[in-house]
Amino acid sequence: METESMIVSLLEIESLALGNKLAEAKLENCPDGKKKMIVAISREGIRYRTKCIEEGKASKALAIILNYIRWSRDVVTTERPTGVEKW
Repeated sequence: METESMIVSLLEIESLALGNKLAEAKLENCPDGKKKMIVAISREGIRYRTKCIEEGKASKALAIILNYIRWSRDVVTTERPTGVEKW
């Protein structure tokens, strides 16, 4: 059974990636077979996808999103830093 997806903009997926909210992202084929969509899974298991876009644009956008996911792990934290009096 396929999981239901929320259709969101590319900017929304990028924002989720920067905020350390995504676990993974990938490209999937669109029903027409000519275009691609970016599919992202949140850390809570929510599945997001973009509308169908040209393969070249989708590939470049995915590369950026994957970098955002990787970088956000190093930047975004919920742990209290040591040596900080107020949080």
